[in-house]
Amino acid sequence: MSEAASVQSKIRLLPMFVALVFMLLGLVVGVLRLMLVNGVVIRFPPLERFYVLHSELIVFGFLGILIMFERVIGVEILPKDRRPITVKPMIPIFAAGFLLYLAGSVLQSDAVVVLGGVLMAVGSLLFAYVVWWLFFRGDHLAMYFMLLGVAALTIASLVSTHIVTWDQYGFALLLLSYPMLFIIGERVELTRFGSGRSGRRNFKTALVVASTGLILLIIDTVLFPSILLLGGAAICYLAVIGITYRVESMSLRRLSTIRYPINRYVTIHTTTAYYWITVGLALLLLRLVWTSNPFLYDAFIHSIGVGYVGTMILAHGPIILPAILKRPMINKTLSLIPLLLLTLGNLIRVAGDLVKPFYFDLAAVIGYSGLLILVAVLAFFIMMMHAMRSTSSSPSSSSSSPQQN
Repeated sequence: MSEAASVQSKIRLLPMFVALVFMLLGLVVGVLRLMLVNGVVIRFPPLERFYVLHSELIVFGFLGILIMFERVIGVEILPKDRRPITVKPMIPIFAAGFLLYLAGSVLQSDAVVVLGGVLMAVGSLLFAYVVWWLFFRGDHLAMYFMLLGVAALTIASLVSTHIVTWDQYGFALLLLSYPMLFIIGERVELTRFGSGRSGRRNFKTALVVASTGLILLIIDTVLFPSILLLGGAAICYLAVIGITYRVESMSLRRLSTIRYPINRYVTIHTTTAYYWITVGLALLLLRLVWTSNPFLYDAFIHSIGVGYVGTMILAHGPIILPAILKRPMINKTLSLIPLLLLTLGNLIRVAGDLVKPFYFDLAAVIGYSGLLILVAVLAFFIMMMHAMRSTSSSPSSSSSSPQQN
């Protein structure tokens, strides 16, 4: 590879590296904050100002940029004159907005925070056009779910600036709606050939219910905070998950019978993710009626954020990363160890939150559970590096074209 081509390749991957930096920062401050609130004090003053920005670092900084970049890769296969005009500026505008948002939050400058939030919203709208452009001649169902997710990202970008007062629980679910609805759109896209007519009808029903849930959530978050509105949104999302899993379970069962490691890997991860999001939404509903238990908030957030979104990232990573890096991968080297570590770490945290009201002193155990999440992420990247590096030494071991779902 020439020097010019090498530089161009590095520039192409820059958004992914930026997203990973935000992910690492978000994970580290999240783990340190978890330790602090559970009595395990490890002081690191330069990062303490970011403790309150943990959720924003993960959703805006990591997932916001990464999901956009994933779609940019899909556009790259097209001739330059046929690519949507918004594909180039959307990530720089969104990333610049988030950097301003971070700077304004740390420096306590409301004007900078607002400017950053507005730029993030603009970047999100440009992303919405890219999603529409990619799918308007193809799978409209997948596109509509993804656009719902982008709508949640856009509203959350503005709400995070405190231009309006907002409900804490509503805003948390609104933030999570972006990756949750976008991932559902990706699952609809991947299962479109195997779902059949009845599956498509069920997905259409799920789309209507998801739209209703998001509308209720937006009203609750920015207009009229209400337990009924938030509960209604959570029930709608639960129904969407139930419908989606019912349709997808047939595809997952079919995949589990195909003897390719990637299919078994994706099936186990996807099924685990659906269990986690069901638990998370159920915990949110429980919190709305069990108001004396403040720990349910943390349990609900991380059941969805780590349990569902994190597991889905592990599931899709072996499909997406080789396409981004333009490297083949040996599927037989895939391991369930990252999933086991992630699930164990999150299970300790959620279970610990649930037993806290009953005076079980598990603070130290909960405090250190976040380290398992960090180890899971490290194990995942080691696994992927090994899977892609091994192709250079044993190309014959690489799977030909396994069915991926």
